[in-house]
Amino acid sequence: MGVEALATVEALEVRLGRSFQDHEKPRAEAILHDVSALALGQTKAKWNVATVPPDVAAVVLSAALRTFKNPDRYIQQQVGSWSARLDRDEVRNGVFTKPELDVLTRNSQDAGLGLYGFATVSRTRDEGGSGGSGDVEYWETNQPGSPIPYSEKRWW
Repeated sequence: MGVEALATVEALEVRLGRSFQDHEKPRAEAILHDVSALALGQTKAKWNVATVPPDVAAVVLSAALRTFKNPDRYIQQQVGSWSARLDRDEVRNGVFTKPELDVLTRNSQDAGLGLYGFATVSRTRDEGGSGGSGDVEYWETNQPGSPIPYSEKRWW
């Protein structure tokens, strides 16, 4: 398969609560590869199983487990008088829930400064103007990744 899975079949077995039977392992591996490819596409990252952030690995495993248990992606189930329903908006793209998408977005390469991304923080230096006070001030962006970062004036 083209994309390396961001989690192992063994980790998925732990979450399932049992070992996979021989005929289930290829399906579990395919699901992990598919969900990993979607997560990597969402984040535009280049992780592998050794470098993936723990919260992203948890999202991949959660979505993979949900897909393994519910391959047809039913959103409603009824048995006798008992009924359960998942809101259609909860799994918008069919794989990740809104909270899972939030985790992926937070870890996205487009999220600005972060543990796994690069960005430029601009600073303007002011040498005290014509008054020559000697104090040096600069502007520091304290909310990287925001569409309009808020800046504060700081004194050196």
